[in-house]
Amino acid sequence: MDHHLEGDSDDVIPSSLSPIHRLPTELLIELCTYCSANDAIAPLTLASVCRLFREVILSSPRVWQLISLDGQRPTVSTSNAQADLWIARSDPLPFDVELNLQCSDALLSLLSPLLPFIDRWRYCWISGAIEERLNLFSLIQPGLVPTLHYLNIDIQSLEDSADASYHPSTFYSCGVYSQIPQHISMNLSFATLPSAKSVNSMQFTTLNITERSLEVHLQPAEILDFLTMCPLLEEFYYSGVLHDEVSTELPNVAHLPHLRILLLRNTCFQRTILSGLDAPALGELHLQNLNLEFELQRHSAAEEGDSDEEDPDYSRSPWSDHHTGISTGQTVYWTIQLTFFFWSGMGLRKLITRSNPPLEVLDMDLSDMRTKDFTWCFDRLSTLRRFRITGSDMSDRVINLFKPVFLPPDDGASLRRVINIRMPRLSALKLYNCQQLSGKAVVDAIGSRVNYTDEMTPDSTFENFTIVDCVDFLPEHIVKLSKDLGRRFRIA
Repeated sequence: MDHHLEGDSDDVIPSSLSPIHRLPTELLIELCTYCSANDAIAPLTLASVCRLFREVILSSPRVWQLISLDGQRPTVSTSNAQADLWIARSDPLPFDVELNLQCSDALLSLLSPLLPFIDRWRYCWISGAIEERLNLFSLIQPGLVPTLHYLNIDIQSLEDSADASYHPSTFYSCGVYSQIPQHISMNLSFATLPSAKSVNSMQFTTLNITERSLEVHLQPAEILDFLTMCPLLEEFYYSGVLHDEVSTELPNVAHLPHLRILLLRNTCFQRTILSGLDAPALGELHLQNLNLEFELQRHSAAEEGDSDEEDPDYSRSPWSDHHTGISTGQTVYWTIQLTFFFWSGMGLRKLITRSNPPLEVLDMDLSDMRTKDFTWCFDRLSTLRRFRITGSDMSDRVINLFKPVFLPPDDGASLRRVINIRMPRLSALKLYNCQQLSGKAVVDAIGSRVNYTDEMTPDSTFENFTIVDCVDFLPEHIVKLSKDLGRRFRIA
């Protein structure tokens, strides 16, 4: 007894302390964890009780394992600050996510601070505008660490989204898109894309944006702004609805150093999007259904190549004839085609000039350019291996670009001519429904190229030439070209 009175032992609990201070720290942590599981803001409340509670709360990751975010918070930045605090305090433990959404458009803004830590997620509960309960561990095989891969965004009105009979799961295992079993993907539906200011940088490697409504649609500045938040993108697919741009202001450039595949479909924004991308690793470019039947606004900024010479090139397409208008004895339908060619060609020029990408695949399906733009691009696509074009209005002047080019010798005293080949690595060329090409021009261009490359550069010659539904390519042309190409020649 005297020993205890002297206070020589550290195990003595002073009788003056309140009962709560006499609890073992482990038990106090259990109590705080229980409170936090029933009230997500409890850690902040408990930490303000006293110094002891604050020390226990701030040093106990278990107390912070429930991250509850509410779309009714005053600002997105408030929710993001809360998410950042809980993520840091719960480290290195896993955590659960709870979302209360008033509007589905806020989903990505609320979740984006949490997505880089998806390897620590356990359960996710979403209520309000979307009702979902998810066990993240059920999406991947045991022992694997989940990583983000594919983000699919549908752009549609809130009414269309609410009326839809099927709502895909927000999170899913993307076995369809990837052979890597730990890949996690997301499905989202928005009336508009969240701005870069409301979204943290995300780690998705594939992004697909599809417009599904005539009532709501995107502008190119919104798309490029959103792309800046996806710096790890390797593949980007955009399918829009044909409508004109509202603004002609040039958006900020989206730097995507890892982008390998780009597809643009059903849009009038091809020039602005292509001009607004810095994609130095781009290997495949797919342009689909970009031909228009209405006149676009003019681009606001004049650039080299913007001039409108070669007007006759724009009036060759038979499917634009019904837009012919007579004004003081002149046909004006070519302006419709001119505007489209102007948009695609100038966008591709800007992309190549800025990024100098190692493009190997160029696929143009109902997407065309001016002859001057074909020439400009072909002169610079030194890495291109496969070129496919469908429904083109291209003329013989374009197919002649595939011929060997005889250049004057550097030494004026020499009579030997130097030969240059555009797109020297091209191994596959496919022409579908190119109705303005003459069979003779095709035979001359492809035949002369193959004869030269087979002999001089056999490692970089045609492996496949396909021509389908080009009405002026006749049987005699088939016979002539078959002699040069043999089994490499395919026709329908």
